[in-house]
Amino acid sequence: MKKLLNWLMFGLSSSDIHGSPHADTFDDSFFVISKDSFQAYTTSTGFRELSRLTTLISNCNIYVLSKSDEQDSDKNEVLKVSKFYEMIHDKPVVGMPVHQPTLVDYKANSEAQLVEQWPLVQAYGLDSK
Repeated sequence: MKKLLNWLMFGLSSSDIHGSPHADTFDDSFFVISKDSFQAYTTSTGFRELSRLTTLISNCNIYVLSKSDEQDSDKNEVLKVSKFYEMIHDKPVVGMPVHQPTLVDYKANSEAQLVEQWPLVQAYGLDSK
């Protein structure tokens, strides 16, 4: 639980928590956290790790890709965008953890430009009116 708290509340990275870069456990995963729920989209590998961290969280919903969907990258992307929309469509505001741009963040002069580089957010933005 402490690892989850450090990650969610204090913005620590995997390398901060584990001491070295962690495996690609949460590649292609996202999390929607609100005052009354926790929702996640992840792969079967991510679920094995996440299930150990979220057992005490109430109103926790986790969508896990099937193995066949993980292998089909096109279907994976469509599912990811649709689940993202499904999880946030009723939220009036969406906040995302971003850091101050550094020299490593090429092409980004501001936090807004960092966010614009996230394909999931861009795909959701296509539906905005």
